[in-house]
Amino acid sequence: MNFILENIIYLYNKYTKLSFTDFIVENYSIDKKIQFGLISAISLYYLAFGIFVEYLSIVVSLLYPVFKTFLILESDKADSLRKKWLTYWMVNALLISVETIAWFFVTIIPMYYLLKIFFVYWLTSPKTNGCLYIYNNLIEPYLKNNKEYIESILEKTEFSIMMIGNNINKTINNNTNINNNTDINNNTDINNNTNINNNTAINNNDSKNNKTENN
Repeated sequence: MNFILENIIYLYNKYTKLSFTDFIVENYSIDKKIQFGLISAISLYYLAFGIFVEYLSIVVSLLYPVFKTFLILESDKADSLRKKWLTYWMVNALLISVETIAWFFVTIIPMYYLLKIFFVYWLTSPKTNGCLYIYNNLIEPYLKNNKEYIESILEKTEFSIMMIGNNINKTINNNTNINNNTDINNNTDINNNTNINNNTAINNNDSKNNKTENN
């Protein structure tokens, strides 16, 4: 809870330095602590019950980590941070998988997206490094104990996908060959019909010529 209180104090100190807070105190006699409390309460209400919180959770859990990961990849002196953000993406992938599979239960949890924002903060905060805690205590032991089993499943899955792809390619190639043969046969029939018509026309002309000569 200490890190939450520290952040509240930090936000309050930032708020009190804004120029319009003095204007409110002078003209409406509303203390800065009361201003901050009202604004915080209204913000929490919309965070807890408004659709805005869902979009905010996307920004916090995806877009912000994407930019932090980009900065680390561009840096040459961030080996420890690389591990932190790699583990974060592993935890986040598991979280998204759970949300997708158990989406019905997610929708009935009160203030789920607000809780998710706090959870992501716990995962990424330098003071807590929750993603490293989850990786070291849950993910890494499980993957190490089941590494061979998981690899065998992945190999079988990759082989099955490859076989399906090969069968699809064969089917496409066979259909292409059938269509090509059909086009060739159609062209041959057209040419034969054209030749028959030409021969008929020639014979008709010869007959006309013979009649003319006899006359």
